[in-house]
Amino acid sequence: MTEIFARPQFRALSDVALSTIRDALTSGRLKPGERLLEAVIAGQMGISRAPVREALRQLAQEGLVVHKPHRGAFVASLSPSDAREVYSLRAALEGHAAYLVSHSATDTELQELLALATAMQLPAQANDLPALIERDFRFHKRLCELAGQKRLMDVWLSMSTQIRAFITITQRIYLPPVEISRRHIALAETLIARDAEAARSMNVKDIMEVGEHVAARLAIG
Repeated sequence: MTEIFARPQFRALSDVALSTIRDALTSGRLKPGERLLEAVIAGQMGISRAPVREALRQLAQEGLVVHKPHRGAFVASLSPSDAREVYSLRAALEGHAAYLVSHSATDTELQELLALATAMQLPAQANDLPALIERDFRFHKRLCELAGQKRLMDVWLSMSTQIRAFITITQRIYLPPVEISRRHIALAETLIARDAEAARSMNVKDIMEVGEHVAARLAIG
């Protein structure tokens, strides 16, 4: 039979290349505008260029890499308009997720969200920003999972890498850490109260506020 599907080993290498390069992008080890040479990346990883090429293609779809004709792949330089676009889409998506969750999640699942929000207090009080950001993402990811819509989750995941990139590029968060924790707890409590419209508007407002801060920061360089 003619071979039709890629071998699992190649797929695994593509996944490894994708996660490794994405991590370098979102952690700031690769800077905006930096050229990404397939041969160099493949050589450092000890793999062929094909998995690297596939990874760069996926990262371009996520908006983290740009391909310039006759020049190759480069780390994307994110602009204020990029920030407003991504955060407005995220606000709409997560506002809808909050609305769905308030109607359909079980009491146990809503208590899980409250526990995730409460877990942000410790890193907030210790000013441990990496841990706080990680728990922030965990909360929002779980919120979107509980919405129960695959496409919503897929879109959120594709945007989450760009959100991490914005945080890395601007090198800051935009509210006091304890306020970030407090707002997440307030959202979880609103969801527990089954106030769908309040949860939607609260989530949209908070995300849009952060998006405007990010856009303003990018505008001044």
